Amino acid sequence: MRSKSAVIAAARGPAFRLRAAALLFFAAQLALPARPLHAAKIYPSAGSTSAAFLKIGVGARAVAMGGAYTALPGDPYALYWNPAGLADADGRRFSFTHNDYFSGLAQEYAVYTLPSSGVVLLPKGPARSGTTGFSINYFYTGKDLERRSSGEESLNTIATPEGKFGAHDLAFTMGFGFRRSDAVRAGAAVKFISQTIDDRSGASAALDLGGLYDFTWRGRAFTAGLAVQNLGPSLKFNERGYPLPLTGRAGLSTRLDGGTVLALDLSKAIDNYPFLAAGAEHPLGEKLLLRCGYRLRQHGNESGGLSGFSGGIGF
Repeated sequence: MRSKSAVIAAARGPAFRLRAAALLFFAAQLALPARPLHAAKIYPSAGSTSAAFLKIGVGARAVAMGGAYTALPGDPYALYWNPAGLADADGRRFSFTHNDYFSGLAQEYAVYTLPSSGVVLLPKGPARSGTTGFSINYFYTGKDLERRSSGEESLNTIATPEGKFGAHDLAFTMGFGFRRSDAVRAGAAVKFISQTIDDRSGASAALDLGGLYDFTWRGRAFTAGLAVQNLGPSLKFNERGYPLPLTGRAGLSTRLDGGTVLALDLSKAIDNYPFLAAGAEHPLGEKLLLRCGYRLRQHGNESGGLSGFSGGIGF
């Protein structure tokens, strides 16, 4: 008599083993360090924009799902990802994110939402039927960068430190989202941006626009989203202007039977290749949520295949 495991293996057959082997092969390729022949390609104008901190995602749920958040409404963090999503963020809510980045860099992001009916800054009409949000995005390093005079340096000597300085980036944002119909939501946000390095600083302003559309396909409900971020004039340092990181986003989301959420995003910033992001959220019981995502850049992720993975747990 064959064992239970042998019967299962025989039932699965060669086709199953072939698919399993293929999955293991591709997983192993992702785990291997990038080889020079397949190294990620650098975008020609990479690093040419100002206010790069505006591209760092916020919100534990959104980041855990790989940033596939353009078509997921109802969260205060919609103010960052797609302001149209604020239309479903009911009531007064406050959210906060702390991000220990790397090499002493850190980020603080706070957002507060409230019903638009009490915001006198908005024009009368449909805009006041939705939700308004206010946020602050602060990206900084400690005052521990060494200041040196380049005129003293040569091939054989390094200039003597003359002191230390810090740097920080700041963005204040106000936005709103509202329903234009049962299926359509729209939103907009304006942000004021500043960057400071030692005693030099620059400032600019930008506009975000977004939309969401609910539809049914083959009996299943979907939400599609579009957003444009950081539309605005260049930020100037020492009389030289640096463009803002203008970004376009498109997304799709759905909720399966049992509560599992699936989301897909495509984004393109003006100083990088397009990114494709996929995310999922699955309920474990009544109070626990398991989240995961993967973010893939055209021509390869700069830090290797494994850098695209993300995950988290929600309560």
